[in-house]
Amino acid sequence: FQAAVEFSNPLLSIVLPSWFASDHPQLHASLKGNQQSLTTPYDLHSTLLHLQTYPRAPPRHPYGRSLFDPLPEDRKCEAAGVPSKFCPCGMTFAVESR
Repeated sequence: FQAAVEFSNPLLSIVLPSWFASDHPQLHASLKGNQQSLTTPYDLHSTLLHLQTYPRAPPRHPYGRSLFDPLPEDRKCEAAGVPSKFCPCGMTFAVESR
């Protein structure tokens, strides 16, 4: 079951230059604030477009939101364009204690 959760929600890591936080504090704050949010490849695509078009806003996507903008705290899979069979929301599993 854990493999299914990891498959549905793979790791995404973004490394930015050290000067980014001081030069763009608002973008950096949004990126840090989105660390625990539901994100998708659509969001990564919108984020890359945001970098490409900065300082203009990136083109709108029906599902993708730039990670440099705050994501809704209550974002659900349907709003993010995640098919229900891949949705990690509400997945629970028992953890054995030793």
